[in-house]
Amino acid sequence: MKACPNGSTRAEQEQGLDRVVELLQIAIVRQRQSAPPAPPATDLPAARPWELVSDAHEQAILKYLEQFGACAPGELARILDIPARTVTRRLGRLTEVGLVVAQGRTKGARYRLRQDYGSS
Repeated sequence: MKACPNGSTRAEQEQGLDRVVELLQIAIVRQRQSAPPAPPATDLPAARPWELVSDAHEQAILKYLEQFGACAPGELARILDIPARTVTRRLGRLTEVGLVVAQGRTKGARYRLRQDYGSS
């Protein structure tokens, strides 16, 4: 067999690598077995939905939906005095992160808080 630059053969290097892999696997198993148990869950007060976002428009939308229930984007824009395009973008983001749910898919769609965030 051809010797590698450090003087060992390819077979010796492969055996060494196999041993390293074996030792790493053992270390991973031991680490998992000795990991401390997860701390018990604390009963923290539930956050209001608008406390989970920093954008003022998103906060206003979430507060309105919590207080008054499902609403169309156009209504939100008019009531909250926010440009319709901004309301649409913010509702898309709030839907994407799971705070708001769309009811319907067309221009008649209405948005509401996710069930576990509001009573509507």
